[in-house]
Amino acid sequence: MLADLRAGEPFTTAMERLAVRVPVPAVTRFVDGVVVAVERGTPLGDVLRAQAADVREQHKRDLIEAGGRTAVARRMRDAANLEADHCGASRQTIHEIEQGRTPTPCDGWLSPLSSPSSKWPRRRGSSG
Repeated sequence: MLADLRAGEPFTTAMERLAVRVPVPAVTRFVDGVVVAVERGTPLGDVLRAQAADVREQHKRDLIEAGGRTAVARRMRDAANLEADHCGASRQTIHEIEQGRTPTPCDGWLSPLSSPSSKWPRRRGSSG
């Protein structure tokens, strides 16, 4: 950016080139905000404070989303462990879930929806 400015480019052009060279969404939003503020004569301090607040909020949302994904993955792993322990399946079931594949249910476990004659899941070796 400094090279562009020293070469005589306008500030807004140098900033826009920075956004092209650094294709990171946060940098692009920053450059867009600064360029608009400079072109419209908006106080730059207000724009920068608003952008800082936006970045903080985005970071919080990213953390919450990552935590949610971790919690879901943990619950799926725990459910797979219970399923594997219940029907004597190998740890292959857990591995399939960790790889993002849907495991096939074991013979000893039927969900209430898959067994029209039974309201509750059956245990292996039980009748009815």
